[in-house]
Amino acid sequence: MSRNWEGIVVHHSASPGKVWGSEGCRNISVADIRRWHVDQNFGDIGYHYVIDSDGFICKGRETDQIGAHCRADRKNHTSIGICVVGNFQYDSPSEIQMSSLVMLVRYLKEEYGIPDKMIELHGNVAGAQTLCPGKFFPKDYFYNEIKEEF
Repeated sequence: MSRNWEGIVVHHSASPGKVWGSEGCRNISVADIRRWHVDQNFGDIGYHYVIDSDGFICKGRETDQIGAHCRADRKNHTSIGICVVGNFQYDSPSEIQMSSLVMLVRYLKEEYGIPDKMIELHGNVAGAQTLCPGKFFPKDYFYNEIKEEF
């Protein structure tokens, strides 16, 4: 079963890209974000996709389920949520993360018939009060790369 998604909202995890644990340094994972969200009573990870520090596209919440990533303007009900791991208030996403994000957004645009004007950064959603995905997220580059080609 699939939903008729109208848009895409891009987020950052507002976390470091990697953490130290008993096994050494490792990437923040979908499991980490899922645990953070479940601990906040989201029921599951809020995002439909997560792009980790190495640019791997990971499945989050199933795409037939509403999200828990952006309440403003009812985006949880109408938009696919994509999270890029990192805190882009302090750093920029890597080239490989941006390449994966552009590739995923282009795919989702085609799969669901989503127009460019319905692809938003979390902080640009009407009513959202957040800096997400951060001041160092390359928004001009992103929007140029995902544009429809005629």
